[in-house]
Amino acid sequence: METIGKYQIVRVLGEGGMGRVYEAIDPIIGRRVAIKTISANVVADDEARARFFREAQAAGRLSHPNLITIHDIGEADGSPYIVMEFLDGADLGRTIRGGRLSFDRKLQIMIDVCEGLAYAHERDIVHRDIKPANIFISNQGHVKILDFGLARGALSEVTQTGRIVGTPNYMAPEQIRGEEVDHRADIFAAGVVFYELLSGRKAFEGDSVATTLYKVLETQPQPVHLVDMALPRAISPVIERALNKDKASRYPTSTDLLTALHEVRGSHRPLEAARSHALPAADGGAPPRPPAVPRRPDRSRSLWIVAAIALSAAVVGAVLLRNTSRRAQTVAAAATTGVSPQTAPPRPVPPEVPQTPPAADKAPAVVSPSTAHELTPGSPRPDRIEQAKPRPSASVVGTGPLRSAADRPPAIDAKPAAPEVTAPAVPAPAPPASPAPALAAPAPSVAPLPPAPAPRTPPAEPAVPTEDPADAVRAVLTKYQLAIESRDLDALRRIWPGLAGRQEEAMRAEFERARAIGVRLDGVTVKVAGGVATASCRRDYSVTTGDGQTLKTTTNMTMTLSRRNGAWTIDAVRHEVVR
Repeated sequence: METIGKYQIVRVLGEGGMGRVYEAIDPIIGRRVAIKTISANVVADDEARARFFREAQAAGRLSHPNLITIHDIGEADGSPYIVMEFLDGADLGRTIRGGRLSFDRKLQIMIDVCEGLAYAHERDIVHRDIKPANIFISNQGHVKILDFGLARGALSEVTQTGRIVGTPNYMAPEQIRGEEVDHRADIFAAGVVFYELLSGRKAFEGDSVATTLYKVLETQPQPVHLVDMALPRAISPVIERALNKDKASRYPTSTDLLTALHEVRGSHRPLEAARSHALPAADGGAPPRPPAVPRRPDRSRSLWIVAAIALSAAVVGAVLLRNTSRRAQTVAAAATTGVSPQTAPPRPVPPEVPQTPPAADKAPAVVSPSTAHELTPGSPRPDRIEQAKPRPSASVVGTGPLRSAADRPPAIDAKPAAPEVTAPAVPAPAPPASPAPALAAPAPSVAPLPPAPAPRTPPAEPAVPTEDPADAVRAVLTKYQLAIESRDLDALRRIWPGLAGRQEEAMRAEFERARAIGVRLDGVTVKVAGGVATASCRRDYSVTTGDGQTLKTTTNMTMTLSRRNGAWTIDAVRHEVVR
């Protein structure tokens, strides 16, 4: 398998003026990476080569969600190369050609680019080659700026030989004139990219390189909101200032450009709403309908609810009043007939309802002899006799028949007499029994001693089970998997004592940049020969970066182990790409 340095090449991803880009696998941790080899003409002499490595190292120290991560820098067969994170998605040029992006999405891409530039510019690192091909949008929608630290070599080639490397459409005027450039050249290039993203066409384009260079130096593009009438007017001044020919008149910093974009995002939605309400329809018909006005609470409905509640209360009150008047009429009729309580016909006696026997824990009521003769069927219970006697204060209007104790309301100014209750007799406690006379204890009988047991043979020591070497190796694989997933470098060193140098640094860098790592080992086979073992399996590896991207790699992993001091440890791990 072809390799560049320690990396195993999977396929060629692309090729440009600066070199070729490959997809590869880091054999140490099985991570997918992108490798860009630099053409010899870019680093033609020792000075250019030294400058390339110096700036690539500076770019490698950048860590931002909108900048691609650089993992490694090296040289193979005389050609420098740079190892970066692998991304799935498309560059901004393809996204622009595909269209179908809303203004909000375009504005967010512009903001993400400015945030990445602001982070790099604050650390005195200038890109010098901002263009759609160097802005990548992943499948998850994350925006990444590529190739930081690589453009100075290309620019050096331009100024030394007069040959244009790449396209001049995005170069700042001072860059074309060969003057010293700073971060404001990146602001100009970003303005050109934003113009193309918003309008769908390049800001400076000619039939030849000379015509394009002339337009960059001398002409100003049409305001972007006139190219696409759907764009808000507020975005045009922002782009025009970024495209100013004089770098002193541009935004002083990329942070200022970022602030202006945020102001546009905060103002364009009200402008769009006002425009949609004011403009007539495109076909000359009726203007668009205004948005629905929220309905105010209906007070009449509330009044109807209150009236219904009041009516219901009146009906209930009338029914209660009617029942009360009927009861008063009955009592008054009885009074006018002149029937006294002594001559009133006897009321039918309701059948006696069987009373629930008193609970066992309550003392039974004892009736006094003075009230025993009043106990007749249907009469009140003995403990309620005193309450059942008629009292003047408990009578109602008229002299009609008396009510029973259950029907008559309780007396107001008289307390009921307490029932006469006799406490039950408590039986006297029985006298204690006289103790029985002490008897002489019989002499205890002595049982014969059992015969002495025969000497027992001590049991044999249990055999210590011998550990299966294959199981011990599989246990090391499990520890390896857990150490990777938990990003615990110390735990990994305990089972991999030889982990050091560049391998250790690569693992540490992976653990630090990852938010989560997943490892799955399938089809594990173990071969043991004495104190050496080989474990082979298929490894599915996924890493979620700090900006939310998830990168997945599948490799055939081979691990060699050896037994030292009774424990198995890892000697080496090798990965091969699954094609």
